[in-house]
Amino acid sequence: MDTEAPALTLPRDQGREIGPRGADGLLMLRAERIGDRTRLAGVLSRPPLQVMRAAYTEPALPDLAAVTICSPAGGVLQGDRLRMEIRVEAGARLRLDTQSATRIYATPDVGATAEIVLRVGDGAFLEYVPDPLIPYAAASYRQESLWEVDGSATLVVGEVVAAGREARGESAAYQRVETEVEARRPDGRVLFRDACRLVPSPHPALPQRGRVKSLGLLGDATTIGSLFVLSPGFTASAFDGLGEDPVISKCQAGWSDLPSEAGAWFKVLGADSASAWAAVRTAWESARRTLLGQGLPPARRS
Repeated sequence: MDTEAPALTLPRDQGREIGPRGADGLLMLRAERIGDRTRLAGVLSRPPLQVMRAAYTEPALPDLAAVTICSPAGGVLQGDRLRMEIRVEAGARLRLDTQSATRIYATPDVGATAEIVLRVGDGAFLEYVPDPLIPYAAASYRQESLWEVDGSATLVVGEVVAAGREARGESAAYQRVETEVEARRPDGRVLFRDACRLVPSPHPALPQRGRVKSLGLLGDATTIGSLFVLSPGFTASAFDGLGEDPVISKCQAGWSDLPSEAGAWFKVLGADSASAWAAVRTAWESARRTLLGQGLPPARRS
């Protein structure tokens, strides 16, 4: 790719003091259908973002390319500014994977940010269900996403925000994690917006009795997960069979149709990241069977 699309601009960030500077990571990727397969027609990356070459791991879906996003830094560091733009052209089918969970390291002086732009063209298909975000103690992270989806296209996006390094007994010790999404058509018509803001600290209006042990409105849950499916004709009825699923029954989950007849959403609260991640994957598999007639892709090799 020879040029960059302009960065997202949010009024809330204008005039914000930047502080210590981290890495300006960049990943721009364009996928096209060439012959009987989806191929990478353009890739531009700058550490700590990079991708591996496309693979074709599902024999039942031979045209679907799978690309793994990886980071040699091992996680997101203080002051990092990451920007990712993925464009899937007409008729192409792409699945984005991650190498492992995304670790958000401590950011005592200035937080890390990420911008994710997903553009899905006429009749195209894009899946992006990354491994969980794991915010370490004192981490501050803000992620802004723009999804531009043609009315005939399909986009499946998942997200899980863990409580922290659970194996070390670290739970809700981060400063904040914020994610915002705007989904729209190529003509600019907004389909919906979704925002999640997690700030596990005592509320200033409440009596101060030390650090709270829960995430406020999350109650006893520590991990939140979501799955969005934007596809013509797709409705939340595809998730109706999940109510009796043993994986889902371990969590608190709900689902409904998206505004503008854009598709459906699934959200879950889990006691730990493993439970929420399993629930999101279960919903993803249900959506995949409806959309593609196939289950989940092969597990990543260790």
